[in-house]
Amino acid sequence: MSRKNAVGIPLISEYLREQLFGDLENLPSKTARDEAKRQLESFNLSGSNIPTPPTIEFDLPPLEGEDLEKHFQNISIQRSKPYLDLAEALARTTIPPIPSEFIFKCGWTCYPMDGSEPYSVPYPLEMAIVYDVEVAVTSSNYPVMACAVSSVAWYFWVSPKLVSNGSDTLCPLGKSDKFVVAHYASYDRARTFETYDLKLSGVRFWDTLSMHQCVAGLSSKQRPLSIKHNKALDEQGESPFYHDWLEVSSGNSLAETSKLHLGFSISKSDRDYFVTGTLLEIKNRFQQLAQYCATDVKVTFQLYQVLWFRFKEKCPSVVTFCGMLQMGTAILPVTRESWYGYINRCEELFQSERLKVNSHLQMLADDAVSKFISGELDPNSDAWLRHLDWSMPSSRAKKHKDKPEWYRKLFKGDKLNLTVRSQCTPYLLRLSWMGFPLYHHKERKWGFLATPGADVSSNTTPLLLENFISPDGGLSYVDTLYYPLPHKAGENSNVGSPLSKDYLSEMEGGILDSDFPEAKLALQSAISCAYWVSVQDRVKNQFVVLSSDNRTGFICPQLITAGTVTGRAVENTWLTAANPRANRIGSEIKTTVRMPQGYVQIGADVDS
Repeated sequence: MSRKNAVGIPLISEYLREQLFGDLENLPSKTARDEAKRQLESFNLSGSNIPTPPTIEFDLPPLEGEDLEKHFQNISIQRSKPYLDLAEALARTTIPPIPSEFIFKCGWTCYPMDGSEPYSVPYPLEMAIVYDVEVAVTSSNYPVMACAVSSVAWYFWVSPKLVSNGSDTLCPLGKSDKFVVAHYASYDRARTFETYDLKLSGVRFWDTLSMHQCVAGLSSKQRPLSIKHNKALDEQGESPFYHDWLEVSSGNSLAETSKLHLGFSISKSDRDYFVTGTLLEIKNRFQQLAQYCATDVKVTFQLYQVLWFRFKEKCPSVVTFCGMLQMGTAILPVTRESWYGYINRCEELFQSERLKVNSHLQMLADDAVSKFISGELDPNSDAWLRHLDWSMPSSRAKKHKDKPEWYRKLFKGDKLNLTVRSQCTPYLLRLSWMGFPLYHHKERKWGFLATPGADVSSNTTPLLLENFISPDGGLSYVDTLYYPLPHKAGENSNVGSPLSKDYLSEMEGGILDSDFPEAKLALQSAISCAYWVSVQDRVKNQFVVLSSDNRTGFICPQLITAGTVTGRAVENTWLTAANPRANRIGSEIKTTVRMPQGYVQIGADVDS
């Protein structure tokens, strides 16, 4: 029989409870139980409405400690060896000065602390290093150079692609136990040879970006304000967006974090050579860019030393350390067929849907213009079309003389460029938000209009539009309220397009809708395409490393192990992927992950 607590919430079976907690069963007081019931009932959350799940009983492995807390502590201590000791030692050590010159040859070169002759090595030899790789973005996703430092030596690696136009290759670090510190470590890990093997090596990555986010990072609502503040300081020398928390927090880049924690700024201008430069340009500036890479390593080391002790104070549990190490080993096995087949199918479906809806939109636009010219349509009597500019061009116009201004603006050369992202599209589709017509405000972008006194349910603050005049000057009316559409980033953010992924649930739920029959097809197409429109660039930019058989491979997800102030992981493709939906192109991305023989995939979500 299933157990329930005092407020009717189902619990694990008694058999499982005894294995996990033994005889310990601290029951809350009657006062606490009564207060819990009262609070739940005030929100209509009575436990009596919760269905009773079936009783599940099985034998668990014995705990590695006297209770559940000690169990996790003990297994974390075991799994953290020897990395925790290495982390502590690295935080207290010193490093040699940066070599004045680096040798331009393939592979790793060691530069000893005593200044003796550099020599080739297969990988950095010490067990604790700070590491950074650089990629020639216009060439490939593979690294062209890398740098590392330990307490006794500097190391520099150069790709054969850069030295002799050889093949792309990953940077090796060896398979033995190694504690590797990097800033945004997943980026560097994705360019490391040992990453792409189901048999886990002893290399573990530790991310200074995640450490910063844990002790001095910005929340999602603080970040836009911080950007505005910094921009105002750069442009005007002062900022109206100042808050005292800006003194003790910053963005996540190496430049921002070094300025906050180390008290100095670093130049990132040389980074542009890796972003837009050719291999030849990088090769010709090798010494300059090698020094840039080494400087980043040195700053990352200094940042690590400062943050380590603050991180331990903020997150003292060895379970946190172990968990972040473990999360830094994520790998996704795929096949050539599963990954590239998925992209090709999505592109084919997307292009088909896009052509269909664009053709439909052009038909609506042409129909509106035709009726306007024939006199059948009075735009000023239409709650949507009156917001378009229906003024006609002068007789001196060379092209599209018989078309209104809004239609003429859609042309790029001789081609009509009308899509679901066009500003006129919501007007052509007669879109409404809870029954109120949408309107594009010059500054606040998309919202909806209502008259004062109308029954409006909105969390956004309305603006009063006085002496409101239509774009062509043909209609004016007073006392209209404009409500910005709600934005996931907060009320101060503007909505660039209502037909986007962020409003899928509103489209499906009828909040964003249209009584115009012809709009249904476009809305369904927008729902179908919105996810792929949102993720296609991120999907196509995934770094897929194929195995020697050229059929199987891996993706190293660009995970920030602690990317929020609450310590949750952040990754913009895989961690944001929803469950597959038949009417959403690309939503089946998780199905591209293919487990090799002998492995199984287990899903877990803690949203509840």
